[in-house]
Amino acid sequence: MSWPDAVSAVCAVLSILGAAFAWWRANLSKKAKTGAETARDEAAAALRAAQETAAALREMAAKLPEPPRFTLRPASSSPRNTAWILASARDEPQTITEVVNGDKVPMLNGLEAPLTLGPGEPVQFQAFAYGAPMPPSLVLRVEGVEGLVHVPFH
Repeated sequence: MSWPDAVSAVCAVLSILGAAFAWWRANLSKKAKTGAETARDEAAAALRAAQETAAALREMAAKLPEPPRFTLRPASSSPRNTAWILASARDEPQTITEVVNGDKVPMLNGLEAPLTLGPGEPVQFQAFAYGAPMPPSLVLRVEGVEGLVHVPFH
């Protein structure tokens, strides 16, 4: 074999190796593309599932009752207790514009409207029910709230 024939043979072998390498890279590229498409489809399915879950949670949250605006408890555990503590149960100030059933609470004293309570702020008032029935709740009109707010006596 002559020198030019050897160079031609080496070039032919290198061309075959180059072609094989190009085929192998193209095959890897197809696998990568297929893998990327699969990952994209799985991510899209996961996103749809997350959106459906979020919608279901929003729907459930809308059905939950609104948390109480105020708490009302006796100031002492004595059976002759006449003092009550009304406290805001919200994180923002609330203004009581009217005690709607104030005339139904026997001898109500110390709960005058308008009254603004800050977050968690309590106010103590007197309600003497000696022999007279107490209403089941204190009924308030609160600024910015549609309808009446009922706060049960405990």
